Amino acid sequence: MNKDIIVIYKSEYGFTKQYSEWIAEKLNCSFVDISSVDFNEDFKTVIFGGGLYAGKINGIKELVKNYDKIKNKKIVVFTVGVGDVNDEENIKSIVASAKKQIPGEMFSKIKFFYFRGGMDYKKMSFIHKSMMWFMKTMLSKKPEKERSDSDRAVIDNYGGRFDFSDRNTIDELVRFCL
Repeated sequence: MNKDIIVIYKSEYGFTKQYSEWIAEKLNCSFVDISSVDFNEDFKTVIFGGGLYAGKINGIKELVKNYDKIKNKKIVVFTVGVGDVNDEENIKSIVASAKKQIPGEMFSKIKFFYFRGGMDYKKMSFIHKSMMWFMKTMLSKKPEKERSDSDRAVIDNYGGRFDFSDRNTIDELVRFCL
C-alpha cells in the first residue's frame, strides 16, 4: 500500500466516491471520506474529490480549512458533475467558481481534473431535486439545436437516473500523481 498518497472525497450520491475508489485502486493507496481524514498524517500527495452542486465543489471548505497542514504537499483536486468535461465553457465556469471558493495561494498550488458523474433523482435530497427541477425548466427553454448532450441528459432523464462515469478518464490524474 502506497502510504505517500491519499485520496480524500466528499460524495453525496456515490459518483465521487466511485472515482475516488478507482483512483486509489490504480495508485494502490487508501481513500477516505473527508469527515474521517487526519490532515496531520505524513502524505506527500493529497488528492481531493468533490461533487459539483450549483457550481460549488462539495467538501472543499474542509480542505481549505486544513490548507496549512497540506500546503507543502502535492495537492490535486478533481470535480465530478453532470456537465460535459470537454465543453470549454463548462470548465471555465467550474474554474471561476473554484477561484471563489479557494484562496489565491492555495488555488495556484492545485492541479485540477474534471470528471463526469451522473444523477439519480430517487437518491437526491429535496434541495437537490428542487435545483434539478429549476435546471430542467431552464434547459427546456433553450432551442433544441443549442442544447448540449448534458442538457439533453438532464431533460430526458429528469426524475430518473443517468451515469456518465468513466473509469478510463482517471488515467491522466494517475500519471500526474506518480
